[in-house]
Amino acid sequence: MIMCASGRSYERAGVREYWLVHPIDRTLTVYRQEQGRYGGATVTELAGETPVGILPCVVIAWDALVGRLAPPED
Repeated sequence: MIMCASGRSYERAGVREYWLVHPIDRTLTVYRQEQGRYGGATVTELAGETPVGILPCVVIAWDALVGRLAPPED
């Protein structure tokens, strides 16, 4: 996946982690800095729980949130 222009700005500013939530595709793309640069993106389904890497003990519970979205179009 290609990092957006904002991602390059985030990287320069030292943002350690950022997420792109894709509600239509029901996916999450996470970029995390490794040695001052973003490594490859991690893409997961919006299901279960996702820990927030920069905030220990914080998780996002997707099932309740996704249940509030409109059904995906075929």
